[in-house]
Amino acid sequence: MYDLPDMKVDDKIYSGIRNNFTLRGTAGQEKFLILLDGNSISSPSGEAMPIMENYPVNLAEQIEIIYGAASALYGADAVSGVINIITKKAPSNKGIHINESSVAGSYGYTNNSLLITKELSDRVNLVISGQYSYDNQPDYSKLYKDDNSLSASSLSTGTFNTIYGSFTPNKPVKPNYEAPLEAYNIYAALHADNFSFTFFKNYSRIPTAYGNNTSNAVYNKEVFMGQSTNMVNASYKKSFNKIASTTSLTASEYHLDPNSNYRNVNTEMEPGYKYSFCSMVKGEEQLDCKVSENLGFTAGASYESYYSIPQSADLDEPVNLKDYIHGSYLGTDTYYRPNGLVAQFYFIRYNNIGIYFQTQYSPVRKVNIT
Repeated sequence: MYDLPDMKVDDKIYSGIRNNFTLRGTAGQEKFLILLDGNSISSPSGEAMPIMENYPVNLAEQIEIIYGAASALYGADAVSGVINIITKKAPSNKGIHINESSVAGSYGYTNNSLLITKELSDRVNLVISGQYSYDNQPDYSKLYKDDNSLSASSLSTGTFNTIYGSFTPNKPVKPNYEAPLEAYNIYAALHADNFSFTFFKNYSRIPTAYGNNTSNAVYNKEVFMGQSTNMVNASYKKSFNKIASTTSLTASEYHLDPNSNYRNVNTEMEPGYKYSFCSMVKGEEQLDCKVSENLGFTAGASYESYYSIPQSADLDEPVNLKDYIHGSYLGTDTYYRPNGLVAQFYFIRYNNIGIYFQTQYSPVRKVNIT
């Protein structure tokens, strides 16, 4: 993506997200859609996620990119473009093929990937892939010892001389400068003649101190933003003379790690925890009819069901997923209100129903009417 024309990449500049991508002047990776073999692996509710090894470029056969708005074909997320990762397929022999790579570098950097493919029969093949990356990142307080804005003295003393005054947080901080990056993705696909099943999961963990110096944010390993998505898709194709039927069912989920938190001058250096969640289930039926070489029809219907909890305000404790979703706002506890103000969570459910019909007619070779 660094090498693409009309793409601007800003790295390590915003707290809560590692990078920001601007495509043809439209900023934000939540504005374009990322697909895996045509299935969306972006957040179903449109949260901006860092783009790193949480997306499976390691198993790509090729990558297709559409510039510009494509919402009419790909949905509301495709505002600035679409990126489709097309995965490698199993070779045409029945042996097991294993492709493994490991890279190691300075500051604890490692990037490991594994791809396993096997043809189970003439019509059935299996693909399994995984990738894990970790980067401890350099300790800038040691690299730039003469730069006071990168000094780790605040971490050692526990007192931060911020732009709004001095803060000594109640929750202790570790004395060491830490800002690691971590990401992984897991993929599995089974193709059996007209049936296919795909599973994908990814996770990214980044510091939330980006954009602040060491006096205005806590650079500890526990101060992070963790985001994950899961996607499962099953599809079945069947032909009846000139009519081809495609039935697909997709489930997708976005999850913000409840231990995700900010510790900066805006939270008075205390951890402000965040939580968010979204799930989506979609069913679609499509019929294609090839009347002749020059005339074809396509018709279909789809149904989507969403359940979403938008990202919370700063919370004083992580959300307990084993209990009902509740919490209290950071910094609102008083003598008469020791538990603080009760936080407001919004639980949103909505459905989308769509039908479509398309005719394509080509009267001559170079003319196509839709």
